[in-house]
Amino acid sequence: MGDNISAFSVCTRANALADGMGYPDISALCAQYTGLVQHSLCNLSEALVCYEKAFSLCIPSLKYMVATMTGVLLMEMGQQKSAADYFSIATDLCLDLLKVTSCLHSAQYSLGLAYIGCGKCVEAVSSYRKALGICSERGIIAEAMIDLELLERATPGTSAIMAVHALLEEAEERNA
Repeated sequence: MGDNISAFSVCTRANALADGMGYPDISALCAQYTGLVQHSLCNLSEALVCYEKAFSLCIPSLKYMVATMTGVLLMEMGQQKSAADYFSIATDLCLDLLKVTSCLHSAQYSLGLAYIGCGKCVEAVSSYRKALGICSERGIIAEAMIDLELLERATPGTSAIMAVHALLEEAEERNA
C-alpha cells in the first residue's frame, strides 16, 4: 500500500510538471500511470478522470493501452456497455498498430486483455501467446499480471482470465 501511495505522489507531481511545461505526450503518460495507481487503490472515479485525460490527449503510443485500461475500469464500475465500447476501440487500435509493427509487445498484451474484456477467450489466449513470444521478460510479465488482476476484480473466475493467468505463470517460472 505504501508503494502505491508513493507512486501516486510521484505521478501527481510529474503530471503537474508535464502539464505546466506543455508536453502532451508526457502529460498523457503521467495521467495513464496516475490512473493505474488510482485504479489499483480502488479509487475508481479518480482513475477514470486520469484515464480519460490520457485518452483525450490522443498520443498514439499510449491510446490503445489507455483504452484497454479504461475498459477494465468501466467493467469494474459496472458500466458494461461503455467498457465494451472502449474494448472495441482498444482492439481496433492494437490491430492497426500490429499491422505496422508486429513485434510491439505492449500492443499484443493490450489486445489480449481487450479480447478478454470482449469475452473472446480463444483470441485472448492466442494474443497472450504471441505477446510472450515477442517479449517474456519478468517486468513485462509482471505488468501483464497487474493488468489481468485488475480485470479479474471485475470478472472473477472467467475461463479466459484463468487460462491467461496460467500462461503468464508458466512464463514466470521459465524466467526464474
